[in-house]
Amino acid sequence: MSHSELLTAAERLHLDLDDAHVHMHVSGAFLFERGPLGQGAGVAFDRIRDFVESRLYQVPRCRQRLARAPLSGELAWVDDATFNLQYHVRHTHLPHPGDERQLKRLCGQVASQRLDREKPLWELHVVEGLEDGRFALVVKAHQCITKGVWEIGLIEALLSESADPEPAEPGPVWLPRPAPSGQDLLRNSVTHRVEAPLRFGRFLLEAGQKPERLWTELRSGLEGFLDATPASETPFNRPIGPHRRLDWLVSDAQSARNVADHYRTTLDAVALASLAGAVGRFFELRGIPRADQRDFSMRAALPEHAGGLLNEDPPGDTLAWLIAELPIAEPDPLARLQQVTEGLEASTHVGYELFSGASEWLWPGIYGALARIQLAGRASNLTLALLSGPETDRFLLGARLTDAFPILPLVPDQALRVALYARGSQLHWGFNSDWDLLPDLHDLVRFTDECFKELCAAANAQAA
Repeated sequence: MSHSELLTAAERLHLDLDDAHVHMHVSGAFLFERGPLGQGAGVAFDRIRDFVESRLYQVPRCRQRLARAPLSGELAWVDDATFNLQYHVRHTHLPHPGDERQLKRLCGQVASQRLDREKPLWELHVVEGLEDGRFALVVKAHQCITKGVWEIGLIEALLSESADPEPAEPGPVWLPRPAPSGQDLLRNSVTHRVEAPLRFGRFLLEAGQKPERLWTELRSGLEGFLDATPASETPFNRPIGPHRRLDWLVSDAQSARNVADHYRTTLDAVALASLAGAVGRFFELRGIPRADQRDFSMRAALPEHAGGLLNEDPPGDTLAWLIAELPIAEPDPLARLQQVTEGLEASTHVGYELFSGASEWLWPGIYGALARIQLAGRASNLTLALLSGPETDRFLLGARLTDAFPILPLVPDQALRVALYARGSQLHWGFNSDWDLLPDLHDLVRFTDECFKELCAAANAQAA
């Protein structure tokens, strides 16, 4: 019997935003010690590929592709009868010396290439030749097959708490289910549309019982579309191209937690205060003096529930965001932290739950169309997401994970997105930018590192 699943409105959103310049895939660079995976001067690529194959049953979307219903145009998931693991799991070797700069450049090249919609929407690059004998997994997965902001199911399936180099039992044999015909896809689509008024009716009944919730969702959604005061136009807010420039850094997570605890604020505020200071210095370097920056309305978008990876936290939510002002012109790190904390408390909630539901009831593309309108209104200038991770080590076939850098996709007219992954004693920052608009991204990353350390030092000095 044939099998298909219509895409949800949230899944369809990320595909509708995707185009030749906007690549809606999340990425990550995961660095490992070679450990038991060492093989000569490299790593045992065949073992890694075989292990990936044994774990794909935990992530069904990794062996499914998109199919489009005729006439209606609705999209559905179907099993890929021609699935070829060798296309998705690739082997790459960095040239000598295999330094961090070369790895960043490779990751940027991978992130710049759009995923093929005729195939399952993911890739995994095994990269060897790194300094110190390490290797990396560079993963790319479309946002529509992740569970939230950066919950990459394939990584969660591969890594474990066990340092045992022997893999667990192989997964069950996979047999692709027959793909439906175009007629079947159209029938399923029409049935879904016919049932939409019933779902809408149930929604109205539930909303009638909780009218305050309906009003909250409606108001938070409209705020994202009807805000009459867009954020200032900045060097980050130009039409983006297809090419990406990536960078990252590592900060001390305990120092950030100490600052947050001492000033009764959050890690988000510590990260935002550091980034705000860095943006101010970056703009100065670009010829925008502090006096002019004071007239800017610089805003950051943060997921209300960012979620995490490799831990027990609930999945993140891409439908609910906070919009907060960034005091980029404030030179004092502690004053900047206080202003950021106050800004987060007064932040605007922008939610798309209602519009996601409208897509399910009315037309599947309405969510994406509304999202493009909201992005064009420039409610924010950049994005920052703080993602949670485990406190203990994780391993790939006995090889210890040392670093994990998250990369979020760029969205229209936003050339910078930043993510942090809090794992154990480290904060891993991942910066994604447009190649042409931010050729000096390294300066922003350097300033972020400086501002973070200055904030921690100022907090320690005041506490002494």
